[in-house]
Amino acid sequence: MLMNRPVNFYQITRCTEPKAFTAMLRYQSGNFTVKAKTKEILSMKILADMLYSHGVAVSETDGFFLSVNFRFGKEFDLLKINASACLNIELKSSLKDFPPDKAREKIRNQLRKNRHYLSVLDRKLYLYTVVTDTMKCYHMSENLEFQEIDFSEIVRAVKHFFGDYISDIETLFRPSEYLVSPLNHSQKFLEHAYFLTQNQEDKKKEILEKLHSESVILGLTGEAGTGKSLMLYDIARELAQTSPVLIIHCASELPVGLSAISRNIKNLTILRPKDLQIQNLSDFLNAYQYILTDETQRVYSGLMTQIHDHVRKSQKSAFLSFDSRQTLSIQEEHQNIAEWAFRHCDKIYMLKNTIRTNAEIMHFIRKLHNLHYHIPTQIQADLPEHVRICYAGNGLETDNFLDYYQLPRNGGYKLIRLDSCNAVIGQEFDHVMTVLDHTFYYDETQKLCAHDMQNQLSMHMLYQVLTRARDRLVLIITDETLFTQIISASGDEIL
Repeated sequence: MLMNRPVNFYQITRCTEPKAFTAMLRYQSGNFTVKAKTKEILSMKILADMLYSHGVAVSETDGFFLSVNFRFGKEFDLLKINASACLNIELKSSLKDFPPDKAREKIRNQLRKNRHYLSVLDRKLYLYTVVTDTMKCYHMSENLEFQEIDFSEIVRAVKHFFGDYISDIETLFRPSEYLVSPLNHSQKFLEHAYFLTQNQEDKKKEILEKLHSESVILGLTGEAGTGKSLMLYDIARELAQTSPVLIIHCASELPVGLSAISRNIKNLTILRPKDLQIQNLSDFLNAYQYILTDETQRVYSGLMTQIHDHVRKSQKSAFLSFDSRQTLSIQEEHQNIAEWAFRHCDKIYMLKNTIRTNAEIMHFIRKLHNLHYHIPTQIQADLPEHVRICYAGNGLETDNFLDYYQLPRNGGYKLIRLDSCNAVIGQEFDHVMTVLDHTFYYDETQKLCAHDMQNQLSMHMLYQVLTRARDRLVLIITDETLFTQIISASGDEIL
């Protein structure tokens, strides 16, 4: 989240000229990227004036975060948090362009998403929306009851929050609380207890429009942690509302979570590539309007060719999610399905912002691969909380560290060895640890390499393991030279 300090809502809204308002808000909040539109400024002023006219003192409007933005693209208009509760007020300048039912649904959906996001605070939630041209007000209760209310209820809520408030909210919102993996959190996925970033929502809308309107093969790519799998499964859920959907999950065994999703969502079937090693595959695929593949870079080329030919011939549609950096075998490297996808897809969408893995781990991974990489100063201070490095001189010491970090009181870390990373395809874990041995070394350019004949493959396997971690990472290094190089080149940037 960008740096934000709470401000006095009444004081900020005395400026109605956009340039002056923006300058005032940036100066007081410390967020020098925030920019408010004229209609947003006017809505804020209308609300502040109405609160004042209904007896809310200027001092009672202290402690509000305005236009607060989180790294997932989630934004709140007004947010105030104290030790036991959270107040959120969303503003709409007008809803005249929407039919009444659509307008209410739009407000309800926004408050429902806000409730999901704020529920991790473990505080009582006060969620409101004010439409400032009509001063119609809406409320969503703790049990998701949505209703129109009188403005006096919002006045009481603001007064209720007078006094102590939290001024540093960045530590309250942990990324791992919001990032749902269909593989590891199937129940949350089935309950729709997740949200997509605005960038994902925009791409999802365009993808669904194309899939619904024409026969196409579309692709989705991006680095690990950008949310490709969640987006693919979310799109599959939408498509399954009207037509049969097949998802091909590229792993040797189907995770229990995916089996649960397949059972509980009508019209959605999830299979492995080896389940499709059948005669008359085209006849089998005819049962599905949409064919989706996750981790497509791992599908053998023969199956991809059959899917491609079937889709083109039958006028069906396909949607492929892939990451060329996450191949895990020589065969996958040689097949280069990612390059195949770029040649055969009608359009490919790219996700750029990593949302699954926290910023500290992602910067560390870049540093690990290239010692010349500079970790931003603001990230360095928080690095020890998220990344630990240990040196183990022999097998006993390695086992001691593994036992230590697997204990629940020490984090309960998931051990993923490089030679077994195929078993965690597409999965994620809060805490991950792995072991690096003499296989790895730094070349003359200070870039990480592997001694074996499969250098590129080893690097991909390492990347796969490291990017499974959402919040904490432990590296146990058994080569003293490698360990010393990392520490010496990084100074205080890592430990």
